[in-house]
Amino acid sequence: MRRSCFLFLFFAVVHVSFAQGSVQWKSSEQSRADWWKAKATYPVWNKPAGAQVLASEHFKSDALGRYNRFLSETRELMRDLGKPHGEHFVEIKSTLSVNTPQVVSGYLTHFEYTGGAHPNTFYQTINVGIVNGKPARLNLKSLLAQGVSPQQVLNEVALPKLNTAKEKRGLEAVDRIDPKLADSFIITPQGISWIFQPYAVGAYVEGTYIIKATWNDLSGLLNPNGPAMSLMTNLSQGGVPMLTLTGEVFYLERIALPPNAKLLIQVVDASRADAPAITIVEKTLSAKSGKTPFELKVDARKLEARYRYLFQARITVDGQLWFINDTAFPVPVEGWSEPQQIRVVRANSRE
Repeated sequence: MRRSCFLFLFFAVVHVSFAQGSVQWKSSEQSRADWWKAKATYPVWNKPAGAQVLASEHFKSDALGRYNRFLSETRELMRDLGKPHGEHFVEIKSTLSVNTPQVVSGYLTHFEYTGGAHPNTFYQTINVGIVNGKPARLNLKSLLAQGVSPQQVLNEVALPKLNTAKEKRGLEAVDRIDPKLADSFIITPQGISWIFQPYAVGAYVEGTYIIKATWNDLSGLLNPNGPAMSLMTNLSQGGVPMLTLTGEVFYLERIALPPNAKLLIQVVDASRADAPAITIVEKTLSAKSGKTPFELKVDARKLEARYRYLFQARITVDGQLWFINDTAFPVPVEGWSEPQQIRVVRANSRE
């Protein structure tokens, strides 16, 4: 078919780390200029263990499942109707909130436009844990103590927090949450967060609600021997809730870096306008030509939602600055993060 000459296929693998259980981000992308485009990104584990084995399968199959359906449906539609008035697209991003051999949690963000009044965003949560010695997909019931129902948790924990969020937006409270939404949650180092997408608990214009419940909020409701026990036990014994921030630092200039080039990647507190930024965590890596992947682990207790945190990236050679980011890249403090894309530019090219 003549149509095929317009297709462009891109397939890339981003290596974050080679330690056991670490994550590599893989992307699949296809497009036809001004007609449609599709992209899906999902995590693949290097030497996965426990829950990571099954999680890798689910993230890949769920992300590529929607991606492939979009391609099939869009090609068929445009074969029959011709070029659309506006470009159709789907972008599927994967986000991890917890990544251990005992528990893996995260979600897929689907952002798409298929000819309606506006683009649509919806979320698909994925939770995997060890149940009876084997990895299994988790729902809310599988985390709860005997005799506690998902509806009870929605009523006692999620509903009051949702109505508080609605009140802050100047909206009327609701008297119930659809039981079907009980499993729209992710596990974080701090507790459980429900992600209620547009239309789920209000009008589309209300947008998305993220309702957070800490382990203390859920005290007495969770099974102390359940799949999330490892996270709860760690914190109850004084453990540190760690956030893992991953991504890559890249530049577009056609310049090859020498072998001794170094990348300094930092998370800084930039809240105080009249004071220097305070470094929260930093790591020095060997810089690669074009793209350098990174992974930073941050003590979640050092990040407060009321403050402003930024990534800073610098590439140096023998102590001389070659590249630096000249754009602010905020650090997510929600307790989870999708891979960050941080662009740096030539140090002498900034205006």
